[in-house]
Amino acid sequence: MKNYITLFVLFLALQFSGWTQENITYQKPSAEILALADYERTPSVSMDTKKEYMLLSYRNTYKSLIDLNQEEMRLAGLRINPVINISSNVTYINNLKVRKILDKNEIQVAGLPQNPRISSSHQRIS
Repeated sequence: MKNYITLFVLFLALQFSGWTQENITYQKPSAEILALADYERTPSVSMDTKKEYMLLSYRNTYKSLIDLNQEEMRLAGLRINPVINISSNVTYINNLKVRKILDKNEIQVAGLPQNPRISSSHQRIS
């Protein structure tokens, strides 16, 4: 009797496994969900000592696949990128603008590379 129950359960499992094996491709979420997840971060603000100018530092909301795929060494809770010798969880600045405190116009910093990866990390591991 036990063998019949085992065979019956196996038969049902094989029958239902054909229904659960759908060929699902990548699907984008609805526009409402994309709007929640795809937003531009507000810039970080640094001011000069005289409080006349401020520097607006822009960062990506999420890390890119290239950043997530970088080599990483782990040592005592630290995560280090051995190629550039800084923490592997650094968030890079990708744009800089300057603005006078009393003015509303922002001035784009000229001469930045095509895809800048600016880091304020001064810590170097030797």
